[in-house]
Amino acid sequence: MKRQKQPAKPTAIITDSAKFTPRCPKCGAVISLQATVERFNEPYKWDFWGRAGERWQRCKGEAGGYQYIHFRTLFDGRFSERLAWIKPTPAPTTQEALL
Repeated sequence: MKRQKQPAKPTAIITDSAKFTPRCPKCGAVISLQATVERFNEPYKWDFWGRAGERWQRCKGEAGGYQYIHFRTLFDGRFSERLAWIKPTPAPTTQEALL
């Protein structure tokens, strides 16, 4: 009787989640929440934006074709670092007339 070979054990890959923590592209601060939006502060009164008077802008810039704004909010007595990725405005699709 021929003995069958045991299948190889799967390889366990242990990852450190800190390696994949989102960070601000400009200052490197650890980001708690991020979202892709049409415009800053829209939709109005969305929990992501925090409350009026408890939001401070930290950085802004461009990365990967998107504008971003890094801001800080006060949430449950603690600061929360957030990043709003603003969708690029599509280029007009009008075509010039041929001469």
